Amino acid sequence: MLVVGNFFDGVTSYAGAQASNRLLEGSRLLSYAGWGHTAYGRSACVTGHVDSYLLDGTLPPEGTLCPANPNPFLPAATTQSEGPVAGLSTAWPSR
Repeated sequence: MLVVGNFFDGVTSYAGAQASNRLLEGSRLLSYAGWGHTAYGRSACVTGHVDSYLLDGTLPPEGTLCPANPNPFLPAATTQSEGPVAGLSTAWPSR
């Protein structure tokens, strides 16, 4: 069985995916270092591994980690040489 867990899922925790993987003998955990409640269809890496599992029964290698898509809550990232993103404060807002 293939278990998919997102690092930053506000609905189902990554710890839950890890626990499910431990409890399901012979399962494999596919980790997505991204945001949101689903990874299938958002990440080409996750989608490819899930498709391979569903179509061929092929599990990804142990410890597979799919990289996150760009953060949807921040403006496009800049390179370090360009400096900080204009208008984006690195300080936490005060209350």
